[in-house]
Amino acid sequence: MSKTLLSILLSIITLPVSAQHETDTFKLFFDLGIASLTSASEKKIDLLIYNDKIINGSEIMIVGYADYLGTEGRNKTLSMERASNVKKYLIKYGIDGNYVKLVEGKGEVHRIGHSDKGGFPTDRRVDIVVNNRTIKKTPPVSSKL
Repeated sequence: MSKTLLSILLSIITLPVSAQHETDTFKLFFDLGIASLTSASEKKIDLLIYNDKIINGSEIMIVGYADYLGTEGRNKTLSMERASNVKKYLIKYGIDGNYVKLVEGKGEVHRIGHSDKGGFPTDRRVDIVVNNRTIKKTPPVSSKL
């Protein structure tokens, strides 16, 4: 095997997993009428960061949703609060807020659940969309001030 081919293969193998796909979408689910993250959602974010699925340099979009229970206005507000809480959590654990390009609450549109009774838990969600096509290296922080 030539050195050039070997170096290309090694560079592909050593890429973070997230850099091997253009866009990844991760779903977080919420309790009925609540905007705060569940412990399961926090653990999922922690794993996504730990496993380099969400990294500094990727363009990140966070979109919140709600089920159809409640008023349209309340659901729009609730979905925005959910998305904002996810952004705050990402920043708290090391993701640079400058890479979060969109935080939006869509309310009860784009439902993925189909329940006539009690809403549907899959509609109470936040989608984190990570665009790895735009990865930019974060400049190192100087140790000299």
